[in-house]
Amino acid sequence: MKMTFVALFHFIIWGGFSIVLLLSSRDKVHYKILLFFVFFYLAYVIAHIMLHSRKEAIFFTVTNSFLFFMSKLLFFS
Repeated sequence: MKMTFVALFHFIIWGGFSIVLLLSSRDKVHYKILLFFVFFYLAYVIAHIMLHSRKEAIFFTVTNSFLFFMSKLLFFS
């Protein structure tokens, strides 16, 4: 049950990241990379708080991020 909530929060976070990138289309690339790391850290912190395990938090953050961006590439390109 916890993992489902973590996945839900991650997809909300990455959806927000996509909206922010859409709104900041004129920003330079290094600002977008910095923004990615801020959102990635936020997703990790939420996973770590909910799962109480660093390994699981890192694993779920990386896999959910990868799945979100792959689905974004497949469906919205």
